[in-house]
Amino acid sequence: MKKNLRIVLGLVFLFQAIASCEPEDEINALKTNDSPIIISEKDQVDPAAGTYDIERVEEDSCDEIESTTLYAGQEMDVGWVHISNSEDYLFVSYDLNHTSWSLQETHLYVGSEQGIPRTQARNPKIGHFQYHSEQDESHRKEYLYAIPSADLDECLVIVAHALVENDEDARHTETAFGYGHGNAFSGSRWGWFIDYCLQECEDMEENGDDESDDTEAFDEGPYTPFPDWGTDCLVGYAFNSTDPTDSHCFLSDGFEQWGWSNQMLYDPRMNYVSGYVQNFPLLASAFQCDISNSLEVGDVEVRLTGGDGRYQAEVRITITDTTYDLEDFNLYVGTERYPLDDNQNSTIRVEYFDYGATSLGTREYSTGQIPWHANSNFIARAVLCPTRS
Repeated sequence: MKKNLRIVLGLVFLFQAIASCEPEDEINALKTNDSPIIISEKDQVDPAAGTYDIERVEEDSCDEIESTTLYAGQEMDVGWVHISNSEDYLFVSYDLNHTSWSLQETHLYVGSEQGIPRTQARNPKIGHFQYHSEQDESHRKEYLYAIPSADLDECLVIVAHALVENDEDARHTETAFGYGHGNAFSGSRWGWFIDYCLQECEDMEENGDDESDDTEAFDEGPYTPFPDWGTDCLVGYAFNSTDPTDSHCFLSDGFEQWGWSNQMLYDPRMNYVSGYVQNFPLLASAFQCDISNSLEVGDVEVRLTGGDGRYQAEVRITITDTTYDLEDFNLYVGTERYPLDDNQNSTIRVEYFDYGATSLGTREYSTGQIPWHANSNFIARAVLCPTRS
């Protein structure tokens, strides 16, 4: 009987050890010795192609740099992931410059969707990604990989994972993933992979005059920002200073990021609205929604017109701090306090905002007339970078 008991106990411990391997694989699994050329502030030497920095990445990239939000804890916007390629390299950069978060570790997978290392439960094995880095300095805001593209497929997927820490409290750490629209992991672990196709480099002289415009139209529809690479950018949100009770802090509604959803109220018995105007200060650096420590960097004006249940508004943003330009502007308008994601859950991801414009480089911008509601909720988000002039 004792012998059988020892066998049973041995099997129990064996199964427990096996079961414990999967989380260990996902977080601390073996790291490969295959490393890409790593571009950092201290180590920027590429023995094959010279020295890379952000400016050279922009110059060598075959097409515009694509960017997507780096989300921590599923909802917190903690930075961007920038992706582009030259004739010889795929560039993937983590950029947390505009946020109160810094990098501790990065893990990067590049290849086919089928090749993503996964557990039996279909969760990604982060520690088995080809490329990784551990930061040896505090408050590291950016990290860039330059991966030789000769052996890469023309179209591939990228999983950009990071461990980030809060600048105010280094004990507060979160796992983060670059957002890939419609590409959520199929297992129990949240996160995304990003689709990318290598761009062909063309001779600029053969293309004739460059007819591109730095300003994108303020179009309706889900919007992904393509931010500036500046290192001193700020994010600001409109705040209802006239009646703060109509400004709802994201943190109070369960999100882990500061910012506000505003309710714009007027007498719904009015049949016709002519030039109803309300102004909202644009606040930046309002950690924990504390307006006493915020920076007022601009103004958001909402001018409402319409009648008989049909309303429209012109939203105009003006940057009053002359050291900054407006780069990106995102706007949500709706009867609900927040936009809804694909699963009909409230979200603050700008991918689900209604309107967006990018690469503006101006201090004044107007949406023109857009549909509004009798009593609307709206979120106005702006990215400001040091003036280009």
